[in-house]
Amino acid sequence: MYFWDVNSLKRGLASRGLSSRDSLIYLLLFIGHIAFVAFRGVEFNEPGHGRWAHLEAIDAAASCVLVFGGTGYCYYRNGGARGAAFIDRYVSLSWVVGVRFLVGTLALFVPVWVLAYMFVQSSDTMVPLMGWFSVTSTIGIRVLFYYRMGRHIADVANTRSPAG
Repeated sequence: MYFWDVNSLKRGLASRGLSSRDSLIYLLLFIGHIAFVAFRGVEFNEPGHGRWAHLEAIDAAASCVLVFGGTGYCYYRNGGARGAAFIDRYVSLSWVVGVRFLVGTLALFVPVWVLAYMFVQSSDTMVPLMGWFSVTSTIGIRVLFYYRMGRHIADVANTRSPAG
């Protein structure tokens, strides 16, 4: 593992590449950095926002847990330390699966949000209802995303015919 010496890392990558385990460590460090930056964006003391900041904190914490746990799950489904090409599979599959989830999520939840806004007139009712709905549905979507990612990565790792 290299944390500062980029030239040694480049020489190692050129000559022997990274082990699957080292690739996972680098990926988790990268994801951790992104998660830290995202969590820092939660505004706990913004005027008028404090009542709902706990929802953002729950969502940010769940996001961190699910990203690390989901990535570990995908690594396991790829064969763990015996697996090959984890980063290639993880990054490329997460893009395609992510786009599919985005389209599916929009198709499913935009009508729900529109209907909720049409039938709930009070913002005192709407904000907590939609806040909790957003947090719980986002967590559910992330769990399903990583489940599907693990399935697709296992398909590739086991060279099975991909499932839909």
